[in-house]
Amino acid sequence: MSQRIRAGASWGAIVLMCVVAIVVTAGLAVGYRPVAITTGSMDPWAPTGAVVIAGPVASEDILVGDVLVMRIDGQILVTHRVMELQRQRGQLQAITQGDANAEIDPFPYVLGEEELRGRWAVPGLGRLLVALNYQVVLLLVVAGALATIALALMRWIWAEEEPDEKETNEKETDSDSSDSDSSDPDGSDVDEGSPPEKPSFTPEPKRAPSAPVAHRRRRAVAMPVASALVTLLMADVSYALYTSAETVGANIFSTLNCAAADGITMQSGTAVSNNSGVTTATITAVDPAKAFLMFSIRSNQNVPRDSMVRGELTNGTTVSFYRNTINTNRPINIEWSVVEYACGVTVQRGAQGGSGGTVQDIALPITIDSSQSFAIASTVPGATYTTYDRNEMVRAEVLNDTTVRLRSYFLESFMTYGWQVISFDEPGVASVQKVSTFLGVGDTAATLTLPTSVDTTKTFVIGGIISNAPGTAIGEQAVRVALTSGTTVEVTRSLGTQTVDVQVQVVTLNDGSVVQSGVVDLATAQSTGTAALAAVDLSIATTMSTSNLPGSMSGGRSAYSVTDRVGEASATFVLTNATTLTVQRNTALADASFGWQVIEWAK
Repeated sequence: MSQRIRAGASWGAIVLMCVVAIVVTAGLAVGYRPVAITTGSMDPWAPTGAVVIAGPVASEDILVGDVLVMRIDGQILVTHRVMELQRQRGQLQAITQGDANAEIDPFPYVLGEEELRGRWAVPGLGRLLVALNYQVVLLLVVAGALATIALALMRWIWAEEEPDEKETNEKETDSDSSDSDSSDPDGSDVDEGSPPEKPSFTPEPKRAPSAPVAHRRRRAVAMPVASALVTLLMADVSYALYTSAETVGANIFSTLNCAAADGITMQSGTAVSNNSGVTTATITAVDPAKAFLMFSIRSNQNVPRDSMVRGELTNGTTVSFYRNTINTNRPINIEWSVVEYACGVTVQRGAQGGSGGTVQDIALPITIDSSQSFAIASTVPGATYTTYDRNEMVRAEVLNDTTVRLRSYFLESFMTYGWQVISFDEPGVASVQKVSTFLGVGDTAATLTLPTSVDTTKTFVIGGIISNAPGTAIGEQAVRVALTSGTTVEVTRSLGTQTVDVQVQVVTLNDGSVVQSGVVDLATAQSTGTAALAAVDLSIATTMSTSNLPGSMSGGRSAYSVTDRVGEASATFVLTNATTLTVQRNTALADASFGWQVIEWAK
């Protein structure tokens, strides 16, 4: 390849990289932003995993049919289409709806002076950009352009002159001719005595400048150009990445591991509920929209009213546990943890009486990605309830992007059912699978196969159990759940003369959190057992059972068959030190087995 062709290719690469870098940085500088789509509400225009390129627009220029990227509550990004514009009390409002949603959004969106309007949607690009980190991608584009320019300029500055191919061939021909003329045709040497021929005069061709002179000339041209280009590009990048945050919101540039980058905090403690009413614990202030409660309990009574509490993060500084009983001095021991994500998580919660049927669907105020969301339930029974069966056993499940479902064999109106839905906002941060089984008469075990294999070191499970059995033996109702491999979940119980319905939520975290899990078996008369752990950071580690029974993450299985003494199959889970988990129950009239898990949240 000639020098001219190689030079053309080099400069072609430089031009291409410069164009890409300038287009990206110039777009950012004037307010354009890439926004990842995490739900299917705008399908097919912008399916899940797409990226929408949004640009600034004055609110007065917004039209019906435009796609708006709205910042709800100052943080949550929602990309929906404008269906109607209206003015209320001097405020311009947009009535919006997702293209794939059956209903309009529940509340009008109040427009500011400037909004982001979706211009183009690129399917699939959102997952890539979020996984690689928006800022990293942008910086790599610019850095690649600058590196290409620098290498090409240095090569041009320091490269030596290469002769043209035609010129080289002519020189080789002249050299051959000269060699052959130095001897006679028959190969003998020229007679030294012969008079020499008169040499003809050929003017010496003009030489190219020496290498140092050429280098200096190139440097004189290249260096100012390179310096100006670098300064311009870096100025654009700095402006685009580190300004205009007020209009767009910092979470647009959130990364796959924003929680790991910005932090997950955890607070934990203990409480004891002795009587009817509310037991509270005060915590350091958290944002309830980003924080959720997990707790386990233990008791020794044989009636639900003395064995169950409902837990709730009441506000940013208070955890509450509700109890409803006619008795006094019936202690329920509680171990609780409040986990708060700095970003990337939406938590919604509620509590209400039952509808009187087997299911109760609750509309979520904020649309979520159901494939990255899980639910937890807790229940407080009525004061007169003495049998643990179809009314007390309830589970919460994420039905779709807009609905959480409470399910039981009978949802009593005077029971109180609490729920939490924890949703991960960024694509790829988490995945949730649901598997279920029905244990009939005679069935004591089932193995469930996951649709997609998981990494067990990043995965925890939540088993939800409901039953229509009469509840005469806790061994019929109590189920142990265990993640036995990356593809299987095992569900077991000790007695099998009644029926239970089990659903397991399998939650995989890709935010840097680490999960350890296993099983602790307790013999008759044994109330405490331990499990050895790989060392964990106690400040960010949460412990819990694998089974949401009785209305908390406390459950396991037991062979107790005399009554529905819930405490035989429920325990508290606590880290006694960095390498030891302790499982404790308050009554040990029969053997029991508990699935346990320790989640060390990304710090």
